[in-house]
Amino acid sequence: MFPWPVLTLLVASGISSVLAASCFSNLSSKQFTNCQVIAPTFALHWTANSSVIVFGVDVDIPSNSNSWVGLGVSQMGGMFGADLWILLKNSTTGKYYIQDSFASSTLTPVADVQQDAFLLTAPPASATNTVFTFMRPIKTCDAADYEIVEGVAHHIVYAWGQSTTAFGYHGPTDRGNTVLTLLSASLNSTAGVQKEKAQKAVHKLQLSSSLQSLEIRFPNVTVPSQMTSYLCVHFEVPSDQKYHVVEFEGIVTTSVVHHMIMYGCYQKPASFGDVYDCARMESACSQVPKYRLPVTNSPTLSFIVTLAWVPGAGMQVYPAEAGFAIGTGVSAIKYFSLQIHYNNQDYLQNLIDSSGMRIFYTTQLRPNDIGVLTLGSQEIRIPGNSPNYTSTPWSVCPSGCTQQFTQNLTVVSNGFHMHALGYNVTTRQIRNGKELRPLGVRSYYNFYYQGSSPPDDSNTVIMPGDTLLTQCYFLPTERIRTNATKFGESTNDEMCFNFVTYYPAMPNIGVCLGNSKQGMASCSTEANLVTLNSSTALIGVAKGWIVSAPFPSFANYTPPVCKQSFSRNIYVPNGGTNLSFDRLILVLWVFAFVF
Repeated sequence: MFPWPVLTLLVASGISSVLAASCFSNLSSKQFTNCQVIAPTFALHWTANSSVIVFGVDVDIPSNSNSWVGLGVSQMGGMFGADLWILLKNSTTGKYYIQDSFASSTLTPVADVQQDAFLLTAPPASATNTVFTFMRPIKTCDAADYEIVEGVAHHIVYAWGQSTTAFGYHGPTDRGNTVLTLLSASLNSTAGVQKEKAQKAVHKLQLSSSLQSLEIRFPNVTVPSQMTSYLCVHFEVPSDQKYHVVEFEGIVTTSVVHHMIMYGCYQKPASFGDVYDCARMESACSQVPKYRLPVTNSPTLSFIVTLAWVPGAGMQVYPAEAGFAIGTGVSAIKYFSLQIHYNNQDYLQNLIDSSGMRIFYTTQLRPNDIGVLTLGSQEIRIPGNSPNYTSTPWSVCPSGCTQQFTQNLTVVSNGFHMHALGYNVTTRQIRNGKELRPLGVRSYYNFYYQGSSPPDDSNTVIMPGDTLLTQCYFLPTERIRTNATKFGESTNDEMCFNFVTYYPAMPNIGVCLGNSKQGMASCSTEANLVTLNSSTALIGVAKGWIVSAPFPSFANYTPPVCKQSFSRNIYVPNGGTNLSFDRLILVLWVFAFVF
């Protein structure tokens, strides 16, 4: 039986025009199970099941003019590589339609060959706001679309504007990004079970008054009056004993905070509390001079990515079985650098910011420490003024290293790190001569949208004997740089790392970096590796700190055949403020599934 009352709400939802975007002002809570005001002028409503997701959009922009509204899913929050759904008005007929698009650059998005977004109700004429609804299948099997994954927090991008043509530039202010879980995990799913277990573990600590908090914030810094800036500050956490961080959240005091990252420092920094330009963060994170290791010829590292915050992230909770160790102990970190990226689009002056992070930690230690395994390549040679993309050789973390792992490692997240020329990065996983699903992929890397992301498979583990291959691609330098770019700490240099967060932490291995020319890999901790020199290199080989790293032979991974979640072929005409018969059938069919 079709839910006729629901259909009536859908058709009538755009008739009223309440000024100022707010949840359920122009769209019904009976129709949509979720709503978030993602910007002061943008209220996003949605409801979803395993087949389709239906969006309801309410934006403070008049629909009786040449308005357009864009919404989409991005890998990390930027327009580059975003799957976009754009409400446009046909300049000839005056009717609205939805265009399924993809942004392969930061320029105008291109319409997909396969159109998978369908306008359900077009916006009625209004001088105050634009209200409309549309749907898209959860999985389309289109390479230009992202799947809406159950239980995963997706990076959402949005923009709006007015143009005399079908589509125009949104400007620096009429856009934004946030993080939302569009399809909630069912309680019996792996993601749902893990999430509930983690939340219950934290709640138990709260009830027993065993949860402490620490705010790590900037000391009232004046934000530079420029579009983009990166500032850092060093700090020390309690180190009288070992603690476990079990969750963390961002503290934001101004609207210009773009994202925040906490880097763990291997050594004690030279100073604490002094705000400085992050271009020298890596070198400032340690007082120990950097040098190249024998045999592999790799520079030593001074930092690792630990915690990251992006807009909309909310409280980040670690798995119930593990905590991030701070204070004392082999796996614990007590020195950090907090980096804040400011996006001051209006070039505001005399703006004071004291943003940062709030970490929650406990003395009730969990069974496992969370560790960070550094993968990647330092063999970076990017020619100047080149029209071509440049890649690193595959950096091999060989089975000779992972055989030293004493047990399986449960992967929590990938933390990819490159600089301004970074284009994409991949870590592949080989087991028993067969390639598995990639450990991590960032197909559209953007230096300005960094952070960590979970593996596609929530059950991903690294087993002893596995081989891990990491490679980075870099943008052409033509009309960008005339000088060659090599590995280095400055933002004008480049890097290629994947900081893999996992548990249980391995006290004796934190780095696995291969060198293709030498056919060797570093496989130990920074503390061990910095003790080696040319005369003691053989000792490192004998101890397994330096191992052979040939490129392995394996059968390539074949992804499973994709099956669309919503495969019924129904034609829906573009535009129009009234429902056609075809659109009426689609509305009925969709909402029969959703409700």
